[in-house]
Amino acid sequence: MRLLVFDTSNATCCAGLYEISGTDIKELSYRISFERRTHSEVLLPLTKEVLDEAGITNKDVDVYGVTIGPGSFTGIRIGIATVKGMSLITGNKVCEVTSTEALARSVDILPYDGRTYILPCFDARNNRVFAALYDEDMNVIVEENAYDAADLASRIDVEGRIIICGNGYDTVASSLEGRDLLIENAKGAAILPIGIARCVVSHGSESFKDAIEVAPKYCARSQAERFKKPTDVVLNDAAEEDIDKITILEAEGIKHPWSREEITDLIVNDKKRAVVARTSDGDVVGYCGASFVLDEGEIGNLCVSGKYRREGIATKIMDKLLSDLKVSGVTTVFLEVSSTNEPAIRLYEKVGFVKYGSRKDYYGAGDDALLLKIEL
Repeated sequence: MRLLVFDTSNATCCAGLYEISGTDIKELSYRISFERRTHSEVLLPLTKEVLDEAGITNKDVDVYGVTIGPGSFTGIRIGIATVKGMSLITGNKVCEVTSTEALARSVDILPYDGRTYILPCFDARNNRVFAALYDEDMNVIVEENAYDAADLASRIDVEGRIIICGNGYDTVASSLEGRDLLIENAKGAAILPIGIARCVVSHGSESFKDAIEVAPKYCARSQAERFKKPTDVVLNDAAEEDIDKITILEAEGIKHPWSREEITDLIVNDKKRAVVARTSDGDVVGYCGASFVLDEGEIGNLCVSGKYRREGIATKIMDKLLSDLKVSGVTTVFLEVSSTNEPAIRLYEKVGFVKYGSRKDYYGAGDDALLLKIEL
């Protein structure tokens, strides 16, 4: 298996090509850039050099690995957008790798008479870091997240040697002073292509995704998001003039979108319901549909346009749809969701759905369908 990997999540930019056989990793070519130019200028030329040196083209690659954050908001999007573009051409799967794990696996550990821990951390300003703590076998000791330095230190309850890598060293090391720890600075450590490749091999093929499912892991909100005012939306029953807008919305945001005919039936059939969220200028930015027979209903696709997510729109849509179904005499509503779709699972649990079963590998190897229901 030929694996092409990328990182644009932080200050450096890298690409590498590897031949994978089981757990064996053979390096074919790699490049790392420390240039101050933006990653959008550097990544594609860097990737071309890697492929040219190995004597292959993008069509000869089997799978991609990409860092999804945390780190630079813009940098993360550049890497993910590049992989998605390549995947559209080749149809290759993608393996998501977090920045902290990639950095931790990029560090070679020297022998030590005792337990060793790796603390990858990236400066997030204002005495905060994006960080995680791993033991020498790469088991997670402290989950990856954005932490205040003192909060992170309070979560580190270990003894032995801690290797701190990344530009958050100064922020974190001072908070660990006075501990019974040998603190080492892996000065100059950066995310290397081999570190990403090691992550992909560790995760295995069951973690490979279609490109449309790849999403950033920021661990924090961007400044634009923090100061963004919530979008005012009006919730209505979907009408026939909404069919084209819903079709486009599904095609953009759902792995297996419904056809135009299915969406039309959802709107015109009196045993089905569809709710849309509209902005003040009439744009349809979210929708959800359901069907029902007697006192049982089933939720179909739910989607919200990418730029309007994390504003509570999906929750509002679900609340209205469930209310409408209850008025229609429905007492129990069912749905199924991919076990890997964590945002959707959190949403459904938030509005009251509970799990009652599952279908193993329904969406592919390692991707079960969770069966949820709610009593109205």
